[in-house]
Amino acid sequence: MSRRSAPEVLSLVGDREDVLRHVGLTGRRKRDLAEAMALSRSTLDRAIRELADAGLVERGEEGYARTLCGQLALEEYDRAVRRVEGIVSGSAVVGSLDAETAFDAAVLAGADVVEAKRPSPQEPLRRLGNILERADHADAFSPAIFPTQVDTYHRRVVHDGLTANVLVTGAVTSRLVSSYSDETKEALQTGRLEVRWTTDLPPYSLLVAETPSGPELGILTYDDTGILGFVGNDTSDAVAWGRREHARRWDDAEPLPDIAAD
Repeated sequence: MSRRSAPEVLSLVGDREDVLRHVGLTGRRKRDLAEAMALSRSTLDRAIRELADAGLVERGEEGYARTLCGQLALEEYDRAVRRVEGIVSGSAVVGSLDAETAFDAAVLAGADVVEAKRPSPQEPLRRLGNILERADHADAFSPAIFPTQVDTYHRRVVHDGLTANVLVTGAVTSRLVSSYSDETKEALQTGRLEVRWTTDLPPYSLLVAETPSGPELGILTYDDTGILGFVGNDTSDAVAWGRREHARRWDDAEPLPDIAAD
């Protein structure tokens, strides 16, 4: 067995993925593999030799099977493929964000991606609102505000018992105080809503919601022209990232000006 670099192993798994997957964990003989995969014996021999030389398969009593390293390498390859597929499918929604924007490929892996385009340019906003409608608790931040969001938070907090920790920018704070003072005041007075403001927000809105069916992450991205799209994901990796992004900003944020008092 020869020692290979990580890029070399990843390249080998990509080139020989079909063989590595077909050998399985219990062992298969070359003859059976060749028939199942419709490969020539010479092609299969070369693939098995390369995989064995890298320590990804080994020969046993039942034939060739994946080693533990082969199994782990295949799992990491599959994970990488899912994430890159997510990046490709989500490029129209996140592609214009600055390269240094806080983001994680896990958010896009297997995600529900919706672009803001005709004939339903408001569909991304509606998708984010749908998550909030199902939530029992919400941790969120947003550099922008829309009337429908204010209405939904107000109704869900005041009438449905939703609890929420919401981070906004200074500009959004000013709008809440000046344009939505009554709604904000009533929601704050329930004790179920806490709003803080910060200058440290990326160019997207984030919502981590606890719902009866489990936690969900929703993101709404923007550019100078308005909403770009929506990304929704309920995988543990995506949700965990969203929670970290909210938590690391929450403790350093400033409280909303006191408009809740009578």
